[in-house]
Amino acid sequence: MKGTFFNDGKEFELETMGESWKQNELIRGKVNCKSGKGTDLSVVLAYADLKDVWAKNEKGWEIVEEKKIEGDGANFSWQIKLAPDSYVSEKNASLFVLLKVGTKVIGHLQLAVEVRPMLKSFIETFELFYRFKTHSFKNRKKGFLEYKMLPPAIRDYANMDQVLVGMRLANDNLEVKYTFTLKSLGMVGAGQTELKKNKKEIEQTLTKKDYEFCEGSHNPDGMKKFIGEALSQAAPKMLF
Repeated sequence: MKGTFFNDGKEFELETMGESWKQNELIRGKVNCKSGKGTDLSVVLAYADLKDVWAKNEKGWEIVEEKKIEGDGANFSWQIKLAPDSYVSEKNASLFVLLKVGTKVIGHLQLAVEVRPMLKSFIETFELFYRFKTHSFKNRKKGFLEYKMLPPAIRDYANMDQVLVGMRLANDNLEVKYTFTLKSLGMVGAGQTELKKNKKEIEQTLTKKDYEFCEGSHNPDGMKKFIGEALSQAAPKMLF
């Protein structure tokens, strides 16, 4: 990807080597000053809501990492390593690479960052074996990705409205937080009932042995076991 930006009569070109990346991968790029030498340049990895970017709200940037470009020349190379639990691209928010001169942001490129294959495999196991559908997902605090999953329309899941599945990798352990929204009938008066919704939270930690056969080879049966246990705890009457 390339973008051309202007500042004080100088033309700058910001480039990334690639079109998309996954969490924990390395982003490489170049900065070229087309008219003379570039000084006091920085490349910044930042996260923002798209509405703030479109509105040119400079306070909307959440700075993840900033790298000062050393030297006083016309062509520079740079690289930034995405964290294992970095933000990923959403419908309404994204990571960006910013080009700064001093403290001024003169341009940016939007990055397409995908979920790590192992996290994607966990959700696919949920969908394949239990027929849940992914409604949406969001970046959450502390490196968690949260998926909103909807159950299939069958009797076993009749009392379940949805489940939020939060995941992150920490020291090679997969931490999973389920927040189930369950439906039940409650008494509100003499002979009167109403439908109530209650939440139930369950946390799990999967070790590398639980979710992988070997490096890079995922274990869907191991993932299925943990997902089934969480569903059974949330609604014990369900049959698996």
